[in-house]
Amino acid sequence: MEHLELKKWWILGHLTDEQLEDMEYVHVYGSDRCPLEGLGGCLSALMITKGNQDVYGTGFNSMVGSTRSPLKMKNGEDYCDQNVKIEELCGIGLKKIVVGFLFGAGLTSNNELYVWGEGPDIVVSKARSVCFEVYSPDALCSRCGEKYSNLKVGGFLLNKCHKCNFLPSYNRSSPPNGVLLRRFVMAYHVFVSCLSCREICQSLHVGGYDLNYCLACDLLREVSYHDVPSKSSLAPRKIKLPVPVTILDIECGRTFLVIRTYDNRLFVWGSFGCSYYRCCVQNPDDAVIRSMSCGGNHIAVLSYPGDLYTCGSGDKGQLG
Repeated sequence: MEHLELKKWWILGHLTDEQLEDMEYVHVYGSDRCPLEGLGGCLSALMITKGNQDVYGTGFNSMVGSTRSPLKMKNGEDYCDQNVKIEELCGIGLKKIVVGFLFGAGLTSNNELYVWGEGPDIVVSKARSVCFEVYSPDALCSRCGEKYSNLKVGGFLLNKCHKCNFLPSYNRSSPPNGVLLRRFVMAYHVFVSCLSCREICQSLHVGGYDLNYCLACDLLREVSYHDVPSKSSLAPRKIKLPVPVTILDIECGRTFLVIRTYDNRLFVWGSFGCSYYRCCVQNPDDAVIRSMSCGGNHIAVLSYPGDLYTCGSGDKGQLG
């Protein structure tokens, strides 16, 4: 895209002609497509420069599509009228960046894949999980002093005071010492599979939180405390795919990443529709892929000599 065309994006309006000419690649993302009065909207942009292939960010201070992600471009306020250098993405030779709702991905000139944020695998940050106390018959309610009764929900017995209706839970606060806890995954715009039957969980309201819950198994989706990553583990990291492939291109939807390989395959990683995938898309027509693009829950492929194939929001995941 010519730099004069880039100027049409208000998020890039503060850049000089020289800065725009130095941009090799620009990816704009976010929830609002026009500026909000006095706020500058929620758009962000990540830009790769020519030569050194450094990465700069501008706009709403988030490395992913969600405005609530703890993963920021840099500590501080938003950068709507200035650029900030993303040190973690510099020096690795990125040539393309794509951004989903809770994750981002980059492809290097050596066809190496980097991913940051929560996904496309199911990775649960501390803010996306909540702890409840395991039922203890001798434990006393911290509010009224009565003994806890038990609440049976989703395959677990939890402490609950039926006198004052208090159900102790810990999301951002620290639990008291010596209390046995269970940590559950909060429902948050991503599809999470049941640990027992692997079907996609629904949502169940428990103690003020919407939790991932399998109706068929009557089971809340639990996660070990040690499996919950810290903020630093959401930072950009090099990914080794489960199958040996040479990557040609990448795209992403809301919660999934698509990898196009040199041997004419599409590898889908993440969730879309109501299913979670980590596999190759079926191609029964042996269509030769020319280009691809993604919507929120949708993949479109243009083949040679020009046929259009689509898939998404289904359970078969095949072209055609």
